[in-house]
Amino acid sequence: MSSSKIASSKNSPQLSRKHDPQSMSESSSSVDGRSYRESQTSSYDGTRQSSTTTSMYKPLSLFSKKSGTASDDKKKDEQPNLLRRLMTKTSNPKENPPPKKGPQTVKELAARTLQSMDRKEFNIGDFTIKKTVGTGSFGRVHLVKLNNTGTYFALKALRKSDVIKMHQVEHILNEKSILAVLDFPFLVGMLASFQDPGHLYFVLEYIQGGELFSYLRRSGRFENNVAKFYAAEVCAAFEYLHARHIVYRDLKPENLLIDAKGNIKITDFGFAKIIKDDQTWTLCGTPDYLAPEIIKAKGYGKSVDWWALGILIYEVCKRHYPISKPKISTDDCWIPPFSDDDNIRLFEKITACKLRFPEGFDKKAKDLCKCLLTPDLSKRYGNLKRGAADVKGHAWFEAIDWDRLMRLEIAAPYIPKVAGEGDTSNFETYDEDYPTYGGHGKDNYKDTFKDF
Repeated sequence: MSSSKIASSKNSPQLSRKHDPQSMSESSSSVDGRSYRESQTSSYDGTRQSSTTTSMYKPLSLFSKKSGTASDDKKKDEQPNLLRRLMTKTSNPKENPPPKKGPQTVKELAARTLQSMDRKEFNIGDFTIKKTVGTGSFGRVHLVKLNNTGTYFALKALRKSDVIKMHQVEHILNEKSILAVLDFPFLVGMLASFQDPGHLYFVLEYIQGGELFSYLRRSGRFENNVAKFYAAEVCAAFEYLHARHIVYRDLKPENLLIDAKGNIKITDFGFAKIIKDDQTWTLCGTPDYLAPEIIKAKGYGKSVDWWALGILIYEVCKRHYPISKPKISTDDCWIPPFSDDDNIRLFEKITACKLRFPEGFDKKAKDLCKCLLTPDLSKRYGNLKRGAADVKGHAWFEAIDWDRLMRLEIAAPYIPKVAGEGDTSNFETYDEDYPTYGGHGKDNYKDTFKDF
């Protein structure tokens, strides 16, 4: 499968291989250099109990016994006097909820940790680098341990000089600003970001289960219900992103991580962008997943993510032979509906949009793919008036309980083998030949990355 990753800039288009160790993915547990995800950690979160107090500065007459009528005495017998009521008053549970324990978001953990260290931001010295779990064209991803808490994260370190050389400054700044506001169960989270004179750093949730792509290659193809589970979680994530005017623009199996409980975590937000009422014209993404409107440079928005979802569903549902069978024709083992070694011919096939489905392809899945993979934006599901509701309401998803899915109550079809929080067995092994981080010399790129 062609896994090139394209990014155009004002100066020149750029191409990098996503499957190639030369390409860099964003962050989190399943980082093999292509993508990575952040995870949640648990901590105590409590609310202060309010107490009932009596004012000892009230006139004594309020607390002293007075003579009165029989009816007054009867009322006193029926009700405690003011002092007794004040002393025996119980707290309203709604007004004074008890302290609660539960999962804490990555942002909450960051705030608490920094507060305990009396600091405003992290630095490289706050982490112990354990192992490299991914490499790219201008950096690498490490498994690290936060010294203050002992929690594992993925540290994405990018060389400033290479980011500038490859015209990726805008994408990196977008990635940082978008990751900072995300809080969703199917998206990688970010603990923090910081920089030194030579590098930019993302501290992301570490996702131990690896890439969905690796699971797909071992499986050959996904059964219909398995594909439906993962597609539903991606659909929910897109609904969340689009509600915040964020277009992802880089969906593919390599950017989908699997957490320890088997749920999807979307990673690598390097091409994500906030698009509100306007459109964008940037040519970026992975060639096999590009929508026709991107190729034709017509201007586009959220519609491109729904096209990519159609490509993903097609890819994971179509038969795919494992790597152990090398002597297979290209036509038999190629996954995406449109493919070619030459990008120009590939783009011609995408714009022509002549879909062919293999024998045995689920009928309902085929219908949804057709609803998503249409060049006509006035007919493409997800881009219509009802938005994601059209996709979620399709017959292929009729068995999905979306509320239970959001609460993570649906059992995942695959649970990765994870020995512990710092387990790296689901990632490749890399040479530990990275440069020393944390320089304190002159920062020649201070103005360029002042907003990081």
